[in-house]
Amino acid sequence: MGLRSFLGLKPPKKVPPVEVTARPIWDFLVSDIESMSIERLWREQPYLRTVVGFLARSVASVGIHTLVRKPEGGRERVRDSELARLMRQPNPQQTMYEFIYGLVADLALYDEAYVAVLPVGDDVSARWVMKLIPPSWVVARVADKFDPFAPVEYQVRPGADAESVAV
Repeated sequence: MGLRSFLGLKPPKKVPPVEVTARPIWDFLVSDIESMSIERLWREQPYLRTVVGFLARSVASVGIHTLVRKPEGGRERVRDSELARLMRQPNPQQTMYEFIYGLVADLALYDEAYVAVLPVGDDVSARWVMKLIPPSWVVARVADKFDPFAPVEYQVRPGADAESVAV
């Protein structure tokens, strides 16, 4: 004799299927999350921040080096080239760790990342800098009429005005 029969309750005739019990709740939760912007998800979901931060820190902590391939098949690290300097400090405001952290975080959140590689100075021996463009600033991609999957230019809007950047 179980508790149910002691209380005089009859066993249920049929357990309702998942589509009746859990599916409406699941659909509501998914539709609520899908309608949220990435910025709102970042503000309201601490677990998202935890996972993205862990991923970005882990990838950014791996050292990136510039190598040159030797004729016999080996590799040698290059420390004094412009590319090696760029890999140490991509721009005056960031270290390579901060740059990779931002790059990985953008990829994790937006599934895309934008890097502008720009010369500093007008002469032939100009130095270069790399800067991240937040994906939320990219408002339009104008595609080639012959190949709709190959963008021709991006429109970047950090403020109120959009500026076209040719690819």
